[in-house]
Amino acid sequence: MRYEESLHYAVDKPFLVLYGQEQYRGAFLKAAVLIEAIIRGHPFTDGNKRTGYLSGITLLELLSGVTVEAGGDEIVEVCLSVEAEMMSAEGLAGWMFEHSEPIVDMFGDW
Repeated sequence: MRYEESLHYAVDKPFLVLYGQEQYRGAFLKAAVLIEAIIRGHPFTDGNKRTGYLSGITLLELLSGVTVEAGGDEIVEVCLSVEAEMMSAEGLAGWMFEHSEPIVDMFGDW
């Protein structure tokens, strides 16, 4: 662990409420904000992009029941763009939406 405070901030940020107003509305933006905060905050000595991305897509899955389908090279490119501040949280949310698929319940409708 490098910056524990940065990790706490990243985990709390998607659910930030100011003056009774939710700052990040919708599952995609919440997930994107989490990814961005971990990648840019560098709370770990290594693995910030991997941890940020996996944390965000896991949050998206939990909140909305969708998952992101993209190749490894594209994911790396997106994470590097987030780190370099070339992609905003809103842009990342849009990218995730474009690459999302509903999770199929393999035991449903038997």
